[in-house]
Amino acid sequence: MASTTFADGTPKPEAHIIFEAWLEEYFGLVPSFMTHQDHQKTGTILIKQPPMITTPDDPIRWYMMPGGLKDRVLQDWVVFEEQVPGESAKHTHQGGLIIFIKEGNGFSIVDGNRVDYSAGDVLVLPITPGGVEHQHFSIEGEVPFRFVAFINEGIFKWAGTNMVQQTLHEGWEDWTPENPYTGDVYSSRNTGDGNVNP
Repeated sequence: MASTTFADGTPKPEAHIIFEAWLEEYFGLVPSFMTHQDHQKTGTILIKQPPMITTPDDPIRWYMMPGGLKDRVLQDWVVFEEQVPGESAKHTHQGGLIIFIKEGNGFSIVDGNRVDYSAGDVLVLPITPGGVEHQHFSIEGEVPFRFVAFINEGIFKWAGTNMVQQTLHEGWEDWTPENPYTGDVYSSRNTGDGNVNP
């Protein structure tokens, strides 16, 4: 932590203290920048199709996750495939997410508005104060649709994202949201009584 006085004991102006604290934080990040650059040269560039895992939303296939899948060449992108067999759980998080419809037909309710799509379309969730409430649906009677989602971690951090689950699929009622790779709790969920539990 930056000192609040000069070497002679004179108090430093607040702006000086803030700038020194910023410099300290910045130079503390330099080693991680160097590690990131080194990783760009040695990380995995071909990601074979990973297995689908069950989640409170839908079956998901994680291709990239910062801090979780550490062998990937890029450590600042989240990329996953989701299969929607009927309807996903409803949740809210910040936008900036790009969703490529890979297969099938479906629709989403985005902040109360229905958006229909089919294979080859792209849905972009907007960045809005408080995030975007959304839920995905397959068209009744059709095969489950699949989408691949992309988000840069910098956008998530910059926009101050936080996941809040409004609904959960059956069997997930006692779920504690955590990163499946690190075990860190990273989101919140709505208990259904109007309260959000961390």
